[in-house]
Parts: sequence; structure tokens; C-alpha cells
Amino acid sequence: MLELLKNANPVFFVFGWLTITTVASSVAYYWHKVRKAELEASLKQEMIQRGMSADEIVRVIQASSRSGAKANRSNTATEKETADY
Repeated sequence: MLELLKNANPVFFVFGWLTITTVASSVAYYWHKVRKAELEASLKQEMIQRGMSADEIVRVIQASSRSGAKANRSNTATEKETADY
């Protein structure tokens, strides 16, 4: 086994390392997405059990997400513009 490692081409190790890191980062990224979806689903389920309305749930989910926060900022800017008229 040691002889195989000594005689191996260094390019093999570089491509092996790149493959391992790529696969590991892909697995971590998708695991994160799945976990985030699970947490959001459990949050929604808990809010439904508490008797919150659909509008309240939407507001909470939008406030907790980055895109929702950005959308709220743009809505606020639009409201300020229309208030000036």
C-alpha cells in the first residue's frame, strides 16, 4: 500500500482533494437547505396550532427571511414616495 502511494502521480492527489472538497461542500449546502426548510415547516405548524391567521404567518415568515426583509424595505420606500404626493 505504501508503495502505491509513493509511486502515485501528485496530480491524482490534487484531483482527489478537489473532488472530496467539492462533494463535501455540496452535501453541506443541501443539508443546510433541507434543515432550513424543516425548521420553517415546524414554525408554520406551530403558528397554525396557536391559531394565527394566514396573513400573520406570512408576515412572520417574510420578516425572518432575508428576501422578505429586503421586500419590506422596498415597500417602505414606495410608501414614503406615495405619501409625498
